[in-house]
This record gives sequence, structure tokens and C-alpha cells, in this order.
Amino acid sequence: MLEVDSAPQWSQPPNRSASAKYFPGAPWDPSATDFAAFTRAAAIRYRGDFADPLHPGAMLPRVTEWEIWNEENLPYDLTAPNLVEEYRSLLNQSYAAIKAVSRENVIAVGGLAPVSFSPPLSISPLKFASELFCLRRVGPRFVRARSCPHPAHFDAFDDHPYSVAATPTKHAYRYDDVLIGDMGKIAAVVHAAD
Repeated sequence: MLEVDSAPQWSQPPNRSASAKYFPGAPWDPSATDFAAFTRAAAIRYRGDFADPLHPGAMLPRVTEWEIWNEENLPYDLTAPNLVEEYRSLLNQSYAAIKAVSRENVIAVGGLAPVSFSPPLSISPLKFASELFCLRRVGPRFVRARSCPHPAHFDAFDDHPYSVAATPTKHAYRYDDVLIGDMGKIAAVVHAAD
């Protein structure tokens, strides 16, 4: 699996928000079009028929599994005026670009961080996933959101439910955060989306 994340400075607009300035290394509102062009180029390079520049006569390996971003629900990794909409745009345009190279490619949602440490700059994984999937939480259930003009396109979902300094059965303090003991909540949101 190849994880593609981050964005060069030239693909980011200059007008960073005041809150984004707390995370100067994080990409700010990157261009989804530029990002998709990069993922398409990467998919072409790693489709199995691209010559290895360091080993004449050999080919670069075939990559069939792609993860778009990593822990995009944290401001260390991505910042934007509307984080979920920004990520949905990055994901959807990359999905189309990578699938255009090969329909066999599998595209995964970037692994979500387990907790939201600094709302509203960071978003809990359950809230992020439900908004990405055009759902809203009603108690422990998820129902379709009234409006969702651009549903997310992906083949696999990834979450990082690690529990730091806690037992594997411990539950997160906030309902929308997900530690190992809360994996049933991730299953619920994925089943509702499906």
C-alpha cells in the first residue's frame, strides 16, 4: 500500500486562516486538482510497467493499494476552512485519477486519528467519518444526512484506534473518539454508509 499525503507549498493558497497558523507545517487547503494530478502520476509510475531508473532493465513495483492522506482529521496533517469537505475533494479527485490508470487499484480513506484533541481544529474520527459518508449520528445510530451533494468515493476505510497508555478494552472519554475498545462504533458507521 502506498500512502499519499501532504502538499507542496505551491499547491496551497497563501491566505492561511489564523487558526491554521498554529500548525505551520500542515498543508493548508491544498488544491485537490493538483493533488489528483500527482496521484495519477504516481499511479502511472507504479502500475508495474515503468522502468526503474536505478536498475536498468528492471521495472518499478506494481502498487494496487493506495491510501489518500493520513490522520486527516488532525490539524497537524491537514487544515482547511471546512476540513471534511476539503478531504472529500482530495479523496474524490484522487479516486478518479488513480482508477483512470487501473480500475483494479484500491483506494482507502486515510487512517483517522483516534481522538480529537483540539476541537474545532481537530475532528473526532466518528464525526469525521459520518460527515464524510453523508451521515449524521442520532444516539448510537447513523442516518442519512439531508444534503450531501458530493458523496465520498473510496474502496476501503481506515481508522487508527490505538490506545496509548490504556488497556485495549478502555473506551474513549468522548463518544465520537475511537480507541480499540470502541471499534464497534466504527463498524456501525461503516455499515450505515454501506
